[in-house]
Amino acid sequence: MPAIILNKDTMKIDIREKGRLTLFGIEVLMTTCGINMWLMKKFHWDMFNFIVGAVVTAGVLVFLFFNVRLFRYLYVIIASLFWALLIYMFTMGKNGLPAEHPITRWVAIIIVFVISIAVHKDYFYFEKS
Repeated sequence: MPAIILNKDTMKIDIREKGRLTLFGIEVLMTTCGINMWLMKKFHWDMFNFIVGAVVTAGVLVFLFFNVRLFRYLYVIIASLFWALLIYMFTMGKNGLPAEHPITRWVAIIIVFVISIAVHKDYFYFEKS
């Protein structure tokens, strides 16, 4: 249950508990669905193969993320680029907010990329390899 925790010893307010990997879970789910939708289209998979492939893909992603440092860094950068791509599509104007100037779009992309890297910074501190 997310809660705001006030640590009186350090005078620090924690918005979320340490050790929660909700963002990582969302990104693994998106990556797994994307990879398996591509495989489903390319190899004409049925739903059973899609589900088995999703479970295997999620397992491989989680294993690599927690055991290979280089994969963790690359995955965080690619996920941050994905969030920036979503902002780019949102600011194109058709289904989102039209950006008056291309500079506005690039500023929004850079801000979202930097915020995403900052949110992921906790994942760089548990080094295993």
